[in-house]
Amino acid sequence: MFRKHALTIGEEFVREGRMDSREQIFDLTIDQVALAQGESIDDNTVTKDLRPWIRSNTHQTKLVEHISNWPLLIDSRGKIIRGTQKRNNKDEQDDDNVILGDPIAPGKIQGRAKVLMEPYEKPLESGEVLVARFTEPSWTPIFINASAVVMEVGGPLQHGAIIAREYGIPCISGISNATKLIQDGDFIEVDGSSGTVKFIKKDSDEKCDQKN
Repeated sequence: MFRKHALTIGEEFVREGRMDSREQIFDLTIDQVALAQGESIDDNTVTKDLRPWIRSNTHQTKLVEHISNWPLLIDSRGKIIRGTQKRNNKDEQDDDNVILGDPIAPGKIQGRAKVLMEPYEKPLESGEVLVARFTEPSWTPIFINASAVVMEVGGPLQHGAIIAREYGIPCISGISNATKLIQDGDFIEVDGSSGTVKFIKKDSDEKCDQKN
């Protein structure tokens, strides 16, 4: 309801020529919106053109919008640490069919993978394993059909981790490039207790078998 009301105000500002799109209402603070509507706050004057406020509020975001692959770990000195996880178990290290990550929610499940970059990019069928870079609240309905969750970014308190534990489904995070290593249709085993993803059968292998 709050979002709909904010967008209604945004549409009004667009009609008045004060913003370029209604979604820019979310680039303003509550005080700025109140001022723009003509309410008096601290005796400030109402600003006609809201674009300068929007540019100022989104300046920091613009500086980093070109970054597509954020580091998973930055130490106290600001050093970016990249690489793949290793286990003491040599068999796991040498097994190309096993990807190592961080255990987030316990349980073991096997299922077909579905890679999503956006929550409603394509349907997630019941029993499929959700593979994503990360999730936020708009993804919550998607979890209903997921048998397990694999993410690239986030720890135990990340949104996807919390929802997975609430729904009682296995979850693993911290797998760099999971959305590229795992493809739609891959039959995988997700072990949320040990933090491993094992390829049972890759979709590309299955397609080759069908052709033969």
